[in-house]
Amino acid sequence: MSETKEKGPALAGLVRAGDAQTEAVAITDFVFMARDVSNAYLVTTDDGDVLVNTGFNENAERNVALLSPHRTGPLKYIFLTQSHADHFGGVPEFREAGTQVVGGPDYVGQRDDMLGMQAFSAAHLQALGLDPQAGRAAEKAATRCHARPDGR
Repeated sequence: MSETKEKGPALAGLVRAGDAQTEAVAITDFVFMARDVSNAYLVTTDDGDVLVNTGFNENAERNVALLSPHRTGPLKYIFLTQSHADHFGGVPEFREAGTQVVGGPDYVGQRDDMLGMQAFSAAHLQALGLDPQAGRAAEKAATRCHARPDGR
């Protein structure tokens, strides 16, 4: 058997790359990354902090712990680039009073598609040993977000 197959699929390694992460990766002096299924990025500014994606709901507490030491002010914005659980999953843990959650292109349309698939997805999540209710709680929190200025 080849070395690659013994280690598992390459994608699985990429998806789980952040599991052993003990501190955020400093991209610059003001941008920090928590590795996740979809990475979370903290951008610190003089006017407050900005988060781009929050990571998967099951990793939310870990992502908060990784990024918290680098916070420099209130979390002004959470930008969600997609309406998938690996992008919005940590919204409930990161969101503070006054934080605005902003969805990416066609966030609302994609969210509605995702919600329409939840009944189908719940059985598959349970088969994988994941809690479909946790994803729904995070999605509910993320749906209270602002669309782009053009209304999408």
